[in-house]
Amino acid sequence: HSLHSPFCSALMSQGTGETRVGTEMARVFSASAKEQPPSANGPQTTEQPRDYRIGYKTFQWIFIAFFTLVAVIDRFTLNMWPLWVDSPGPTIPGNFGVTCFALIAWISSRMMLVSSSYIFLFQCRIFWNWFVEREWVHRYLKIGDIHQSNNSIHYYVGIWLVGVPVVLHVWVILFAAALPQNDIYVYSSWMRPYDAVKGKSIAFYADNLLSLGINDVYRIVSTSLTFFVLIPYSIIKFTRDRNWTFAQYCHYTGALIYTVDLVRMTSHPHCWFFNVPFIFWWICDRLYGIFFYRRCVANVVRKVRLDDEYTVLYLRIPERLHQLHMIGDVFYINVVDCAFDRAHPFTVFQNHARGNAMINDEMHGVPDWSGHKFAVRRTRRDSASHTSIALSRLSSVVSALDVDVDAGDDDGDQQQDNNQVVVAKKAAAVDEEKDDADMADYDWNV
Repeated sequence: HSLHSPFCSALMSQGTGETRVGTEMARVFSASAKEQPPSANGPQTTEQPRDYRIGYKTFQWIFIAFFTLVAVIDRFTLNMWPLWVDSPGPTIPGNFGVTCFALIAWISSRMMLVSSSYIFLFQCRIFWNWFVEREWVHRYLKIGDIHQSNNSIHYYVGIWLVGVPVVLHVWVILFAAALPQNDIYVYSSWMRPYDAVKGKSIAFYADNLLSLGINDVYRIVSTSLTFFVLIPYSIIKFTRDRNWTFAQYCHYTGALIYTVDLVRMTSHPHCWFFNVPFIFWWICDRLYGIFFYRRCVANVVRKVRLDDEYTVLYLRIPERLHQLHMIGDVFYINVVDCAFDRAHPFTVFQNHARGNAMINDEMHGVPDWSGHKFAVRRTRRDSASHTSIALSRLSSVVSALDVDVDAGDDDGDQQQDNNQVVVAKKAAAVDEEKDDADMADYDWNV
């Protein structure tokens, strides 16, 4: 597989034991300089210039913290956009339970106002692909795998700036009601009744009485279902390995419940102004990614079963898309007639030299390796043998292999004459050669 041929290779990703592949590309881009191998004359002594760029994740967290603090401080000071909702507080003398309810409600609502926009922004994959491919960005930011960074931020924002605040926001009223000095009353109407004297709905709290409508009870139930069941199930490694597609649908169902609750209330005009544009942005980004962005139909050339859990899948894609991708890119692939199956991310590798044969069953490297496999084949300067290296983030295992072809003499893991193979686990398939007439079609977005 050369840079000039319409071939590339996608590998089975860690997950379900099923063959699942999806619909957008997540660009793995590193702006930092790669380490150069030692020269033949000895180690390099040239001092590297200092890198004054700010880390991408640090940059994003600074702004998240800044906007969150501004929103919370505004609620307790200027309150530049007050709501018509009659909210007690922030302190109620002599009533500790309602004081806690008011303080937590004020803080958590402003936290969610900011974080609810960010959780959608960081999942706009096509936009961030475009962003990281701008050369000027890397003059100021140190960016590695931008989608891994965004997913990490999305994860922590989702837990600590959305999940925890919203659970406290809806449950703290029950804490106030549990104290003996307060009573609670649930009206049989969907919303709390209209108070003709005050010209608004009956307040949550008045004279040691907490008032709820059926809608308030529904929000407690829906929030609990989302953040105690659906979202945790969707992000736990065990459940994702059991059935990745089902876990994804649980995540989207929980996100849908939360989003609908966010925007359906007339008492949430802040959300319409600050959150809805990001929700709409995410919808457009996702639809463009699924149906238009770097999309093609790929043909299966060969499948090689490395062991019980690892399979390499060789695919043919159009030349125009082949020229775009880089080693280590993540492709979202799906079977054309996949019905409701969720797209799955796969990592690609590529053989740069035309003479290199496809990987074969003798090149297992370390069959019992428990983590992801990164097999790199290269020629030693002092030997005709090659080396297969299995790497994890923390350790490596090396075993010698004898092969027939010369893969060049570069020592870098991603130099152009190397064969790099990235294999993730749990993709059951059989070693299989396919004629053109028998090639299966896969829906592939680069």
